Amino acid sequence: MTDEPLPVVDFHSHHVAPAVSALAPVNATDELLRSWRRVAREVGDVAGTLTGMDRLGVTRRVLSAPPSMVTPDGGSIAPGTVAALNDHLCAVVAAYPDRFAGLATVDAYAREAGARTVAAAVAAGLPGIVVDCAHRGAYLDAPRCRPTLEAAEAGLTVFVHPVSCSARTTWRPAATGRCPSAQSTGTG
Repeated sequence: MTDEPLPVVDFHSHHVAPAVSALAPVNATDELLRSWRRVAREVGDVAGTLTGMDRLGVTRRVLSAPPSMVTPDGGSIAPGTVAALNDHLCAVVAAYPDRFAGLATVDAYAREAGARTVAAAVAAGLPGIVVDCAHRGAYLDAPRCRPTLEAAEAGLTVFVHPVSCSARTTWRPAATGRCPSAQSTGTG
């Protein structure tokens, strides 16, 4: 054994581009909403992220921006937003290759457009993608996700990011106050 410390890698680290706002989670508590301005600022602050990593002994972070983090509830992420996030991600990873890796933001529910984003991520040298686990009642087994997932079979890491209940179900908190496990709308 060596005296070298084990590397600490934070795999689930949200990050956004300066031109893209991180949105508060759907059904966020009042407490989270009050702190969200600070959180939204921090997920786009590269220097602050590096300072925090050094303070906490984190060797490397895998940065990602799940589509649902930057898209209003129920909406689809715009292609220009995907491009802005992924271009910025590539620049950050290129500037700090020993500190950051990146997962490209991909709308898996966008059919062939999602597959094109995967191809662009591969061409840019990113090792993987982040996709939402559900969108508008559909899950990743929906036929419209097949082109994206087939494109990712080229050996990429696929991080399936959890989303809020309303993004995956027809449930509304005012009606029941809890998140059911399976009330899909069946659209896909």
